Amino acid sequence: MLEPRGGMDIHTSLQLGAKSVTAIEMNPLIVEAAQKTYQQPNVNYHIESDRSFLQRSLDSFDIIILSLASSFPSDQVRRI
Repeated sequence: MLEPRGGMDIHTSLQLGAKSVTAIEMNPLIVEAAQKTYQQPNVNYHIESDRSFLQRSLDSFDIIILSLASSFPSDQVRRI
């Protein structure tokens, strides 16, 4: 799971039956603020860039989720 922020995607994955979740979060303050989520026994987290982690990781993953936590600025939407 790439940049899950507060952890809603982590909770959802675990509730839907994931045996473990690997979360990659760049911001250590988010991990600290949501430590109850990130420090569950079946959650492995890494504080680093998602691209760097994926490039160096030798693990394989069933699913990779990129959370869409940021909204797309409406002023950049063109009307046709």
